[in-house]
Amino acid sequence: DNSLDTATIVAYKGAGKTINIKSKKNIVMAKTNDNDFEVGDIILTVNDTTCEDVNAIREIINNSNENDIIKFKVLRDGKVVLEDNRKIIGIIITTDYEYDLDPEITIKFKNSESGASGGLMLTLTIYNAISGEDLIKGRNIAGTGTINLDGTVGEIDGVKYKIMGANNSNMDIVFVPSANYEEAISVKEKYNYDMDIIKVDTFNEVLEYLRNN
Repeated sequence: DNSLDTATIVAYKGAGKTINIKSKKNIVMAKTNDNDFEVGDIILTVNDTTCEDVNAIREIINNSNENDIIKFKVLRDGKVVLEDNRKIIGIIITTDYEYDLDPEITIKFKNSESGASGGLMLTLTIYNAISGEDLIKGRNIAGTGTINLDGTVGEIDGVKYKIMGANNSNMDIVFVPSANYEEAISVKEKYNYDMDIIKVDTFNEVLEYLRNN
């Protein structure tokens, strides 16, 4: 859901379409046993600061020193509670968005399709559906990489197998994050794959490549 939200926001903003974010919540998705958080807690403030999204929370934590105390204001079951935790706080947080879209879209997945590494291509799929541009031009296009709200493309695991899968599906172009590019190229050269592997750092770089090639 988080990957879908991020991809939708980046695609709509990139295409100049209307997306009205009505609300967002930073929600605890998982925890270790050595803290007092609960799955489902909504984080209201960190060190008395309201955080826009997960990245803002990470920034506060990463800029703290070891053994610093970080204060969390948390909404749990409709009640506000305060938690104090150390720098390594032992939780996984996601930002959940609620928004209105114009035009409306419906996205369907297979049960086997999930994970943050599909964020880049999900963003491209949504953009292609709403923008009115013909970016594909009859080509078989694949890619991998996470997507952030600012459009940056992040590193993924298992790029070797994704390049092999792209070859088996007769892809012409495969986009990969810069951090995975060398491994992707080595796989292509080792097996003599006939495809163009393009390294990208941002979603805009994907759009520019497809427009100009």
